[in-house]
Parts: sequence; structure tokens; C-alpha cells
Amino acid sequence: MMRYADTCYKQMLIKYFTAVCSTLQDDEAVALPPRPKPLNNITSALILSLSVCYRARLHERAPYEDQISRFFNPPLVLPGGDQRFNDEIKWYLYV
Repeated sequence: MMRYADTCYKQMLIKYFTAVCSTLQDDEAVALPPRPKPLNNITSALILSLSVCYRARLHERAPYEDQISRFFNPPLVLPGGDQRFNDEIKWYLYV
């Protein structure tokens, strides 16, 4: 299981750096979607780890997002629930 998580993590990093490098080579500036008020680092890291290691393999993601967002209680605040969970993932995919 740990090997699979490492592979997912490496693939996400490769995608991130490829996107960053391609935007640096383009003459046009790529506009990122507006990001809502940033979450704390722990909440953001937890969302990304759940999305990279588990959510990515699901065919139906909406029920998962709805269920998992209910577990974000203080100090892991997730204003907006499942929509914010999804928005946070999408924002990092654009980076």
C-alpha cells in the first residue's frame, strides 16, 4: 500500500512540475482560477493526500466528497463542505 501511495505522490509531483515548466516556457501568462481564502496547511495537505491516493481511483466522486467532507471538524476547518473539497483539488490541478 505504501508503494502505491509513493507512486501516486510521484505522479502528482511530475504533473505539477511539468505544468510549471510548460507555463514558464509559454509567452502567454496562464490565468489560474481565483482561489478562495487559503485553508491551513494541514487541511490542505489532508485534502490533497485523500484525493491523490484514493479519490483519483473512483468513478463516482461526488458521494465520496460529500461523505469525507463531513469529517473536517475543528481544527481542520473546511468551509463550504464538499464543494470546497472539490475546488481545492481543482485549484492544485491548474498549478
